Amino acid sequence: MKTEQTIILTLLLLLTAPVQVLGFGSGLEVCPAPVDPVSLSNPTVVSEFTQTALQAALNTGGHITFAATKPVTIPISTELVLSTAHDTVLDGKGLVTLDGQGQTRILKKDWHDPASTISITLQNIRLINGKAPSGGSTGVHSGGAVNVGHPGTSLYIINSTFANNATTDTDTADNQGGAIFAANCYETIITGSTFANNQAGNGGAFGGIATGLLVFNSSFTGNDAVDTSTGGVVRGHGGAVHLDGVTNTYNPDSNKRVSVCGSVFEGNTAVRGGGALKVTVSDNKGIKASYEKSQFVKNSVSGASATEGHGGAIYHIEDDLDGGANELNAEILECTFSQNTAWRQGGRRLGLGPGTDQGDELHLFREPDEP
Repeated sequence: MKTEQTIILTLLLLLTAPVQVLGFGSGLEVCPAPVDPVSLSNPTVVSEFTQTALQAALNTGGHITFAATKPVTIPISTELVLSTAHDTVLDGKGLVTLDGQGQTRILKKDWHDPASTISITLQNIRLINGKAPSGGSTGVHSGGAVNVGHPGTSLYIINSTFANNATTDTDTADNQGGAIFAANCYETIITGSTFANNQAGNGGAFGGIATGLLVFNSSFTGNDAVDTSTGGVVRGHGGAVHLDGVTNTYNPDSNKRVSVCGSVFEGNTAVRGGGALKVTVSDNKGIKASYEKSQFVKNSVSGASATEGHGGAIYHIEDDLDGGANELNAEILECTFSQNTAWRQGGRRLGLGPGTDQGDELHLFREPDEP
């Protein structure tokens, strides 16, 4: 009888024991999050921890989670394809890691009908060792772990981790996004997430073209923009983040906002500009870049030549457009800058305007009106 009671008690303890949750978020809660984690509704539950089972769930989109009760790693050997017809929420429960094994990009959303809106949400999940393929256009060789694009697309990264992801063609112009590449999207929102030791030609962690960008309560550590090739543009910028505009003629209806709040950038490196961030925005489009309540520590720019190496922490560029030169396009509020270094402008103090050589943390540059 005693033996039976012991067995029953043991079973009850096993059934009521809490699920072990690693948690992949940054743990930062400085600024109110712009989006909350999605509450799953009637989700597809992946019970076999294989690439095949996960792809089957991704094919139809919707809410997707896993039957994991302890940490599990799913090896990925070929690129997983996201739905272009349905919104997708992929929730790893703080337990699931997708591992590209240094062989393949992990997730890709192809282009879709511009008239439709598609949202991709990755939450409570970890993506590691992704590798973007070599060759092709920027949209092909960028984004080591995640690659999304097309007008109407929104990408949400919530309480997740990206580590040791990379691109292959780091010395190719416009190569970017060691972890994530987002092009011509409505918006990209990253909140409560961690990016560590990712690498690309530009934007070691994140690379974006013509997308609204909000980065809240996230940490970026040891990410690198490594393009050391000679000559050319868009090479070796933004150790952690590289953003080339929030809108363009192909994607005019983006969320025209750039905001970094409550985040930590430490030990990121670039070759030509923006040890932590390189951001380009255009005047006269209602765009403002805001950097608030964030820390920039020990980021650096090495400089590929005597005329390069700007902004140990931030390299901010504004393109004058149709007489918008008097707009307020950038603001810095309650940020901390410490021990950031740059080869040229923006090394030890604050540098503002073209042709200045007086600063270490930030370099703001305004390009002249185009003819």
